[in-house]
Amino acid sequence: MSESFALDMQKSKAYHEALSLFQDGKKAKGHEKQPHFEACFQLLMTCEGEEVAEFVIQTECHHKHASRFFWASELPDTFKESLFSKANAAQMLRQYFKHPGSLEHISESLIKYLAQTYQREFVIVVRETQSFLVPPHLKSFLRFKGLTNEVVRRAIVEWEYIDNFKKAFSKKSLYFDGLIRDFSFEELLIHFTAANERQKRRDRTGMNNAAYKVGRETNLLRVMNRVLQLKQKQEEDTGQRATGEEQFLKQLADALPPQNTPEALADPRMLPEEELTEEKKLFTELIDFYFKLHEFEHYIDMYSYGYAEVEMLDSDEIQWKSTAAFVHHKRNDHKKKYAEGYMINRAALKSGARESSMSVGQFKVSLAVAKSKVYYKTLFLPLEARYNDTIIDLSKVFLLLASFSEYLMPAGNQWVAVGDSVTKLPDVSAKHPLLPEDYLVRLDHQSMLEVISEVFGWEEQEVVQIVDFLTSYLDRSDAEIDLWTRPLVRHGSHVYWCSTYLRDRDWPVLIQGRGAREQLNKKQKESDEQLEEDLANLFIDAGFEAVASRVYEIDKQTKPEIDVLAYADNTLFIIELKTTYLTEDPLRNLQYINRTYAEKAVDQLKRSKTFIEANFDGEKFRELKTELGITCSLEELSIRPLIVSNVFDGDDLVFDEEIMKISAFELSIILENDLFWVLNISVKVSGQEEIPGLESMSIYAHEQMQNQNAKGFRNEPIDSSKEACDLWSSKDSCSADDLITAIEQDKVWSFLDELWDFSVHLETVFRSTAPN
Repeated sequence: MSESFALDMQKSKAYHEALSLFQDGKKAKGHEKQPHFEACFQLLMTCEGEEVAEFVIQTECHHKHASRFFWASELPDTFKESLFSKANAAQMLRQYFKHPGSLEHISESLIKYLAQTYQREFVIVVRETQSFLVPPHLKSFLRFKGLTNEVVRRAIVEWEYIDNFKKAFSKKSLYFDGLIRDFSFEELLIHFTAANERQKRRDRTGMNNAAYKVGRETNLLRVMNRVLQLKQKQEEDTGQRATGEEQFLKQLADALPPQNTPEALADPRMLPEEELTEEKKLFTELIDFYFKLHEFEHYIDMYSYGYAEVEMLDSDEIQWKSTAAFVHHKRNDHKKKYAEGYMINRAALKSGARESSMSVGQFKVSLAVAKSKVYYKTLFLPLEARYNDTIIDLSKVFLLLASFSEYLMPAGNQWVAVGDSVTKLPDVSAKHPLLPEDYLVRLDHQSMLEVISEVFGWEEQEVVQIVDFLTSYLDRSDAEIDLWTRPLVRHGSHVYWCSTYLRDRDWPVLIQGRGAREQLNKKQKESDEQLEEDLANLFIDAGFEAVASRVYEIDKQTKPEIDVLAYADNTLFIIELKTTYLTEDPLRNLQYINRTYAEKAVDQLKRSKTFIEANFDGEKFRELKTELGITCSLEELSIRPLIVSNVFDGDDLVFDEEIMKISAFELSIILENDLFWVLNISVKVSGQEEIPGLESMSIYAHEQMQNQNAKGFRNEPIDSSKEACDLWSSKDSCSADDLITAIEQDKVWSFLDELWDFSVHLETVFRSTAPN
């Protein structure tokens, strides 16, 4: 809050007394805050509507310090016409549904007013916050289902119907809670292992469809996480201990389906018979239910984000139809694949990973670790995490995960069809001294620590910390189970590695996600400053003048920071760097874009731009002008605010009519003029370096081999020559105009629309069916 706001004597006496009480409440601790905030809002009830609106906006009491007491007071309802304007209705609504005060003191008169006055904003925010899934809120909506407003009435009908489906799933889940209770932790792990192998070996739909296999395996792992978390909450069962080694291996062998024969690959009718015991049938029923539940929840997320609309309703099925926003999402999501390919290229070309003395397994591990480092460097992320007051070296985490992924996966009896014949694949992994292979590996915890320490040459205490960092504890009711980012599963003295699920996982992406979720990288200020310094250096290497982490003073209480300033060609870029990880949860993505980009980053950039314009010829900006070599006048200067993030979501948006958002990856490609290695694959990676004169394969040629029958693939060549990939107008440096033009014309990603027709995803129909 600025000093001028606090000392504005034009306000009423009640206003200033309320402000003083508010400041006292902020300083108080715990339950001592309540009387100050409650008295503050009582005093505001005697003020004029304009004063109340300014107080709320300036103090941010509706979504910060006093939010719970604000929404529990009579202020929102009494001054709704002053507080909720067209400009801030969506933001105020979002805060109303976000905070518990609104749930404990639901004002139906306020809700009805908002639903009638701000129809579109009301429906969007209720969907976005998923308030229609919260019974007290839904009950309040149903009270005015008879509104003449067609937009809101239709939405309420949809929300009620979705809620009925949700209740059907909740009722059915009681049966499966009991079923989960009947299985031990070890039996659950064994049956999930068998379920994935059964899908790989016996599901005819996926036998020749890699995308289907990967998608189903990913969902199986999600279900596995969920079931293990449910089991963990049944605290009386956490004492169940593992069986003996011989019995464990027998149970695993009995649960696994028989290996496919060469004849079965040529003729699926020749698949060997499997005895489906009652236990296997029950487990299949459990998986099918949670698949349906996950699918239903996923479509609710799509609906909440605006990716889908409810198309048709009947007694046991909801039909959803995808929207234009979903098409944009599919395009942004496609970028990840090509960014990963680029990082593998750079890792292989820079690390020299492929050596003649390496086995295939050693090469794969080496390349995976090199790619992880390139990934973190490209996205301006630190290769360390603070966990339980210790610093974890993430490069060692990636080495351990890559080694486990490669060497703890059994080769099995793998057969492939080649033309009209069937052949057995050789075991490409040289035997590693680490640990034995199997579809589900069980290890003694202490022995595993000793072997890791010996094989990698790490200190025992560091091994303990890294293993703890990567472990999901089944018998700790307060511990998180997440096999994506804590893939070592511990129960008692045993550790399990679910080999069937954990080969070729994108570990840097997964660990980055956990880092953002748990704020593992939010350490010292020095760490943030180093990332900003790295970004500034990227500009300097491209020919700009740039500085990082500069604090400027607006007044004695307000000293904001500019992350990066970059200058060239009478153009000054003001850059706000945001590092996070957006998951496949569309709701979290939307909330992040609204909160971090559209609100926080935009406010920071506008404030910085205003400061520069106001102080351009003054003392406060003189030193920065000298550092950046700015010699032009303010009239000659073009100021370009820019949001840079390490994710692609939001790249197609412009905020406040002038602020572009770009991914750190795309910015790096432009400033390093490296588009060629996005559009081409290094043959060193593909293992074809023995072909004389061949250095790379175009993305188009690769996609044609892999996806020529895929939905939306245009099957038309693209120009991926070095000349076509040149993003700079000069040989030695990137100009300001080069950068602006590349962003505005989407030069890095325009090839996507040449390769793929994303419009095929418009109005795609998805279905959710109620549980039996």
